[in-house]
Amino acid sequence: MLKSKKVRLIVFSTIVVFMILWPIFEEFHYLYIYYPVIAVVFSLTFIRVFNEKRFEKRFYIKWEKRRKLGMWLFVPLSTMRTMAIIIFATLFGQLVGENRTPFYIITELPTERLTTMTIVVLIISLLASLAEWYENEKSYRNLTRLKRESLGL
Repeated sequence: MLKSKKVRLIVFSTIVVFMILWPIFEEFHYLYIYYPVIAVVFSLTFIRVFNEKRFEKRFYIKWEKRRKLGMWLFVPLSTMRTMAIIIFATLFGQLVGENRTPFYIITELPTERLTTMTIVVLIISLLASLAEWYENEKSYRNLTRLKRESLGL
C-alpha cells in the first residue's frame, strides 16, 4: 500500500483525471449516469484513503464482532456481496461503454455462456472472500499488537 499521503494524492488525482477524460477519447453512452457514479465512487474513495486512522479504528471494532461469527458464515455472505459488486460493475461497464442493457445481455447471450460466466464469477468471489478473511485477520492481529504496544503490555 502507498504510505506517503503525497504519493497517494498523486496516484488518486491521476486516476480521477483519467476517468474524467476517458469519455473524450472513447465513445461512451449514458454519460449522465457515468459521471455521477464516478463522482460518488471517487468521493467515497477519497474519504476512505485520507481518513485511514478513523477507518482502522472502525475496522477493529467491527471485525472484533464479525470474527466471532466465524469464517464459515463470513465467507458465504462476503461471496454474495463480492458477486453483486462484480456483476454490477460489469453491467455498468457494458451499459456505459457498449450501450448494452442488462436485459439485452441476458436475452442475447447463450445460456451456456451465462452459466459459465456465473460459475467463474462465483469462483472469483469465493477466492476473494477467503483472501478477505485472512487479510482482515492479519490486519486485526497487527492492530491488536499495536494496541498492546501502545499500552505497554
